[in-house]
Amino acid sequence: INKDSTRRLLGLQLIRHFIQGRNDFCADRSSYVCDSFCPYLLCALGDSNAAVRASSAACYGFLLRSDWERLFRLRPSSEQDSHFQQLLRLCINGESSETTSVGEPAASVRSEACKAIGNLCTECFGLRDSSDGEIHLIP
Repeated sequence: INKDSTRRLLGLQLIRHFIQGRNDFCADRSSYVCDSFCPYLLCALGDSNAAVRASSAACYGFLLRSDWERLFRLRPSSEQDSHFQQLLRLCINGESSETTSVGEPAASVRSEACKAIGNLCTECFGLRDSSDGEIHLIP
């Protein structure tokens, strides 16, 4: 990822718009999205710039159920958290000290991460109306 935060933000905006547009027109591209963009999104979640972290978390909010299924099947390396674990960590209010950093100090990042987790829950565990008028959990 480029060291210039403006370029990183523009790149994340491009990814976000692609994912959002893909959801409208070609939802069957989950393997392409996960393989091509999600490694960059995960890396950007750990960026030193809060705006970059917030933009990355916002991108996760546009992922489809098929994307999350693929991401959950991926095994992170031993030193790296999964996409889901990293997003959850950004939802926690945190403060940095000289020795440790727990949670996310920037409210904008926490907000986007929480929205992304909410969208994940809606995509994967949400309710769906059926033709019989009943509401069913998505299997």
